[in-house]
Amino acid sequence: MVDGANAWQLYRCVVIPQLVKPTLSAFVVLMVFSLKAFDFIWILSRGGPGTSTYILAVQMYVETFAKTKFSYGAAIATILLLMALAVVLPYLYWSYRGEKK
Repeated sequence: MVDGANAWQLYRCVVIPQLVKPTLSAFVVLMVFSLKAFDFIWILSRGGPGTSTYILAVQMYVETFAKTKFSYGAAIATILLLMALAVVLPYLYWSYRGEKK
């Protein structure tokens, strides 16, 4: 405002750049929580009516312990791990790179 910026320039150049890091952090945390939402789904519905609320973690548990297909459950767990790493590693790289500057 002191430099003559209007409201749009203020938001575009000051407010939004300051909100990028907290928004990205919240996104990463929510993505990891969504990948690991097994406990809520299993306790509340045991997978829902039929398989309507199956996510990878529930499918992994069912395949490993209910159907005793340990290799299939381990494969699903590996995919779940890779998905979590695909979300977290770029964030860590971006965060570390930002601290060095």
